[in-house]
Amino acid sequence: MRRRLLIKLMVVALSAVIGSQVSAQQLEEITVTAQKRTQDIREIPFGIGLLDDETFEEIVSGGADLLALAARSPSLYVESSNGRLAPRFYIRGIGNVDFDLNASQPISLVLDQVVLENPTAKSFPIFDIEQVEVLRGPQGTLFGRNTTAGIVKFDSFKPSDHEETQVTIGLGRYRHRSLSGVLNRTMDERDARIRFSFLYNGLGDWIENEAPGPVRGDFLGGFQDFAFRFQVAWQANHATDALLNVHGRRLSDATPTIFYGNAIDQGTSDFVEGFRRDRVSLDTQNVEQRVNQIGIVLNLDHSRPSFDLVSITGFHSILESLSRGDIDGGYGSVFAGIQPSGPAPGIPFDAQTADGIPNHLQLSQEIRIEGNASNRSWTTGLYVFYEDFDIETFNYSTLDRPHTLNGYVFQNQKTRAWAIFGSMDLLTQEHLIITGGARLTSDAKDFEATRSTSPLSFAGVGPIGPLYASPSARVATWDISALFRLSDNVNWFARAARSYRAPSIQGRLLFQDEMSVGDAEHGLSIEAGFKSIFFNRRMRLGATIYQFNIDDFQLTKIGGAANASSLVNAEEVSGHGLEMNIEYFVNASLILDLGVSVNETSINDPDLSVNGCGSASLLYGCSVTDTQLSNGEYSIHRNSLYNAPRLMSNASLRYETSLPRGMLMFVTDWMWHDDIRFTLYESLEYRNDSRTDVGVRVTYTTDSTKHRISAYVRNLTNDLSLVGSIDFNNLTAMLSPYRKWGVEWKLSL
Repeated sequence: MRRRLLIKLMVVALSAVIGSQVSAQQLEEITVTAQKRTQDIREIPFGIGLLDDETFEEIVSGGADLLALAARSPSLYVESSNGRLAPRFYIRGIGNVDFDLNASQPISLVLDQVVLENPTAKSFPIFDIEQVEVLRGPQGTLFGRNTTAGIVKFDSFKPSDHEETQVTIGLGRYRHRSLSGVLNRTMDERDARIRFSFLYNGLGDWIENEAPGPVRGDFLGGFQDFAFRFQVAWQANHATDALLNVHGRRLSDATPTIFYGNAIDQGTSDFVEGFRRDRVSLDTQNVEQRVNQIGIVLNLDHSRPSFDLVSITGFHSILESLSRGDIDGGYGSVFAGIQPSGPAPGIPFDAQTADGIPNHLQLSQEIRIEGNASNRSWTTGLYVFYEDFDIETFNYSTLDRPHTLNGYVFQNQKTRAWAIFGSMDLLTQEHLIITGGARLTSDAKDFEATRSTSPLSFAGVGPIGPLYASPSARVATWDISALFRLSDNVNWFARAARSYRAPSIQGRLLFQDEMSVGDAEHGLSIEAGFKSIFFNRRMRLGATIYQFNIDDFQLTKIGGAANASSLVNAEEVSGHGLEMNIEYFVNASLILDLGVSVNETSINDPDLSVNGCGSASLLYGCSVTDTQLSNGEYSIHRNSLYNAPRLMSNASLRYETSLPRGMLMFVTDWMWHDDIRFTLYESLEYRNDSRTDVGVRVTYTTDSTKHRISAYVRNLTNDLSLVGSIDFNNLTAMLSPYRKWGVEWKLSL
């Protein structure tokens, strides 16, 4: 019914488009920095999605984090099993489901021109954002390693010459409160500009714990998250501009992802009868999540008559992080003979773990030279990256009080990487531009892991290690593209690109005695499409078709009957698909934006198999539909990738009308995706048939623009969907966001 309602609303919107009168007003020009220089989006020879500041602000209303970006741009999906920490991005079906804080991802997150490598670092709150660019397909030339599927790029507002003071206060459901602000000032005597922005989000506990014992009546689900960004821009001399960016974050009193034990109805992907998202049965009072992090970025741009010299120096540190959760989603243990155990039909064995980063340092330096000779743009540069961090993994027994530490693993990883790169227009004619680029990357990692205490000590399993690994690789990647200007309004493009992901390591030793190393993966992607603007610049239309093949694709086998995490290299993963965007300025009051994508992926490895779900009996297990092999594992040959919905769509309508003393704006945005699977094997339970999310926002702005008052609802249809699962113990579920509503008041001076 919800899908039908969504389709009807879209049909009504399109009917309004067709029947509208021609307006003299036009769509604004869109510029991006996807190729490290400012360009019209129609000049970019590959698929790219864009969210402007207003759209992003609407999506994250009510305290939402980066997970709210899921399916908000064609081919983009986001999920996490770590609450407000460690988001995992997927583009064109490619991603990594690994929850370890050392996990490698095939999509890079770039914040203010600096790659954030560690999964926890990627969770930095996004605020005061000018725009979000989703660069689809390999970006191995200008951005480098670990961009097999693309990049999600965030650019914050920079200090400007415009004096600005803004304060926004928000209140919402479940005692949500938010406070954000911007202060922008100029200092003429020093030819400098400063911008200070901050964001505070807080949420009250709203999920009641119904487990028996001292935890009954406890409430969970809240958090407090504060972040700031201080920027200073100045002209060091007549030819050199500088920008210093200092930012930090403190997350405290936060509940990690809530796991709902035995929430899935066996044999289906539905919830059990009577399931409620605001009720949980956990046998712990110790779930918590916190993080402190800081970053410093210094950008220098020195202009010469024939070229520009750009330097980007990045320092990032996670000062402390810890996330502790009740993974089994229930209380008690049938195996330990503790009765009652629940929720029904019971919890086979208890599982409470925590992961933390006590020390972390990331340093990066990029120096590049940009120029334009004979109407040909070119870029060449050097990139250096260093990271050193520790990971602590804890396991607790919840069968006694206080909960005792019965497992501890320590990991340390040092990464050293460097690259030289270059890109230039090989041919420039009136209607044709051919661009080529190449990058040589060197990667080396030194890894150490030690288990000092085992949760299986009762079975005679003891300490192990230290174990060592030192994988390395030196790889050349490249891309070549052609942009054909059919007319002033229509550009066709084609692109081929070679991608690379560095070797990675999985060293979780709590329940296993061996670590695993994933060899470097290499891919080739080909895409073609067009970008156009029609109807007197009132309609922007673009479409891309693509095909990729990735050799030695790094897959993470997580959980299952073995309750272990390990890296494997699939012989090949292939995929193809279609992406389309339409933006239409219907008239002076109404703008429509629509995005659609179709993504097909396939694991091509006849010898690759994985464990099925863990189950002590038929009461707790799932129903695997893949072919079971003689070794007890299941073949995943020809399966699609995890967290890779085939169909995704997003749409928004923005309507404005004048009132006697101000302006009223109505915005609605929709997201929908079809079937999604959370495991490498196929089963009846660990999947979701579809998910819909609808948001509505109504805003009144006074004529002076000094006051802006908004009311919003997120997840208007109150959709309840599976977005993840735990498969080693019982039918445990992770849920889509709850329905949110609230009001905001923004004061601009």
